Formats: sequence, C-alpha cells, structure tokens
Amino acid sequence: MKSVLHDPIEESLLRFIRSYLGDESLEYLARPRRFAQGMFSDVRRFTLNGGPKGWTTPLVLRMLPLDADPEQPSLETAVHNGLARVGVPTPVVLLSHDRVDVFGRMFMVMELRPGRPSLKGVRWDIFARELPKLLVSWPAALAQIARDLHACPAGSVLDEAAAFGIKPSRLVVERHLLFVEDRLSRLGGHGMTPALEWLRDHLPTAPERPSVLHGDLWPANVLRHRGHLTGLVDWERAAIGDPALDIGFAKVGLSLLPAPVRVPTPIRQGINAAGRSMAARLEDQYNRQSPLSPERVRYYEALRCAMELAIVASRGGSDEPGFARSGWYHGQGPLTRHFGEVTGTPIPRLDRSA
Repeated sequence: MKSVLHDPIEESLLRFIRSYLGDESLEYLARPRRFAQGMFSDVRRFTLNGGPKGWTTPLVLRMLPLDADPEQPSLETAVHNGLARVGVPTPVVLLSHDRVDVFGRMFMVMELRPGRPSLKGVRWDIFARELPKLLVSWPAALAQIARDLHACPAGSVLDEAAAFGIKPSRLVVERHLLFVEDRLSRLGGHGMTPALEWLRDHLPTAPERPSVLHGDLWPANVLRHRGHLTGLVDWERAAIGDPALDIGFAKVGLSLLPAPVRVPTPIRQGINAAGRSMAARLEDQYNRQSPLSPERVRYYEALRCAMELAIVASRGGSDEPGFARSGWYHGQGPLTRHFGEVTGTPIPRLDRSA
C-alpha cells in the first residue's frame, strides 16, 4: 500500500524518481528531512525502500537556488563524480536535473556521506562551544585536506565535464571573476568601478599545473568520523586552477569571524582574534610543504569578499523559498573593510542598513 504524502516536495521527488528509475513500487523508508546545517541552501536527506545499486543507501536531495547558472548541476556532478573516481571522499551524484519542471528549480540527488561536519552549525553559541577545538586542530587539518585535494589529477574532473558537454573554460577560476564583474557592475553602481578594475588588473596567471579547487573549505563542509576525513561536500564554487584560491577563500571565512553571524558584543572580539589566528596558521601550515605566493593568496581573499558582496547584491534581502538572501547579508561591513585592507582600493557598501 502506497503511503500518503502531504509535503509537495516529498510527492514531487518520489514521483520523479519512480519515473526516472521505472519503478512505481518505490516508497520512502525515511521521508526527506532538512539538514540542520543547511542554513543557506535547501538540502534534505531521505531513504528509499529499493532501487538499483547506489539508490538503497541514505540519499541527499540538493535543490539549487533559483538564480543558479543552468550549467551548475552538470558542473557540480562532474566535480563530484570525477573526484570520487580517484578516491576523494565526495558524494557520488546519482541524478542531476537542469530543468525547473519538478520543484521550480534545478536539483541533484546524491549519496549521503558518513560522518559529522567539523562545525555543526553557524549559531553564535555553537561557535563559542566549538571554537576551542577548532582553534587547536583546524588550521593543520585543513592545510592537509587542501594539499591532498590539490594533488589530485584534474583530468578526472575534466573528463566528466566533457561528457556533459562542459568546456574546460567553464571550470577555470576566472568564472568567479566574471560572476563578480557581471553582478557588481549591474547592481553595485558606478562606485564599484575601481574595485572591479583592481580585480581584473591583478588576476594571477594560471599555474602550469592547475589543481581541483573546492572553493569553500569551511568546517561545516568537511565531514569526519573518529578523526578521519569521510566527506567533502558543497562544491558549488569548485573550479580548476590556482591552489591559492582555496587558501585565500578559507582565510576570509576565518579572518572575519564571527561575521556574518551576529553574536553578543562581549565575545565578538575574542572570536575574531581566534579566527585571525587560525587564518594565519592555515597559510603557514600549507606553505610548509607547498609554498604559495602571498600576493596570490591576498588576491583570492579580495575575490572572495567581492563574490560574497555580489551574491548579496543579487539576492538582496529576499527570504523567498529557493532564493534566500545570502548568508553574508549581515556581514557586508567586514567584507568591504577586508577588501580595502587587502587591496588598498575601497569597495562601497551595498546596503548600509544591513
């Protein structure tokens, strides 16, 4: 007997999977449930009662934002499956759908990797509780994760991308700069011109041996079990290019703590000092075995700030389902200040009330 479903997403997903796999007997063993850590994206876990190989384990539904690039599901799938093929613990994508006919937005279905995120959430109280552990172990752990990823052959990802008809140029680091230039030139006003010119003029040349880049090596995207790495998730910003990008991007997330999360004033200064310490130690730990140019790292710090501001500009203060405002909506001040400190070029605030 088929179960009665009342959630439109549950109904649509099960209907689509039954059709996709050609099996009308499929039911949920566990209905789709949102991840607690999925603060800024709609990610749900579920389990089916059957299906072919790979479909009987716990699964993840990832619904992309309404403003995602049409190639994003295929691009992420190429990265996931290309890296999984060479042993990187990324979720294997079973299905990517680049149309909006099912949920009103594109989506992917992938395996659920075991383990727990190194940071379980973004609330200030979670930060305060978990910060001492991160302060001790995170810089060295992340440096090793990044080195291992950057040593992987990029060809496995490029092969998967070619199967989807994705040109290598769509995976290069410059795609992030093109996104920033498009959004901030249209939505940020004429005051953005000096900052955009700085980013274009200082774009580093591509390395001779490009690496696969994650683009958001934040603790919540790193899964571990009993001290071992079990999963790298959230490859929305993946690219192939300069390893300095992963270090520069990660340094921004750490250096600006507790932004974008609002925390009580008495502990804000302490968290920021801890974050800056972790950022400096991350770069130092990575450089011990794989030295990076400080200028390249600083460039990618600036690019990360501009990217977050570009997303804020795109989404504004919207909380519409599928188009939730950027997680950095309340972190524009630290982003603009850090951009100025790194580049010596001011970048205007987009919303001075935020």
